[in-house]
Amino acid sequence: MSTAFDVSSGFPRGLGGELVAMEWCPTMDLLAIATTDSQVAVYRVNWQRLFAIATGHPVHCIAWRPDGQQLAVGLSDGSVALYSVEVRGRACYGAAGRSLT
Repeated sequence: MSTAFDVSSGFPRGLGGELVAMEWCPTMDLLAIATTDSQVAVYRVNWQRLFAIATGHPVHCIAWRPDGQQLAVGLSDGSVALYSVEVRGRACYGAAGRSLT
């Protein structure tokens, strides 16, 4: 059974900036939202916030790993951070031109 999701009826209040990117998780009922104030938040479709991340740099893009277990966040300084959904925290980080650690 498919469930409709109306973004306009329940968009989370209190986001510090304007929307930069929004990405559905391919395997779970999760939505990642990035805003102009360098924040990334992960919500369930009922707008329950699972976690929020202050990236420290403007967010350029976001993408889910195909199995939905990690969220990649591309930052304006060329770095990439991977966040684990299970532990709700950063799994690894890589600066431009360097390997992920």
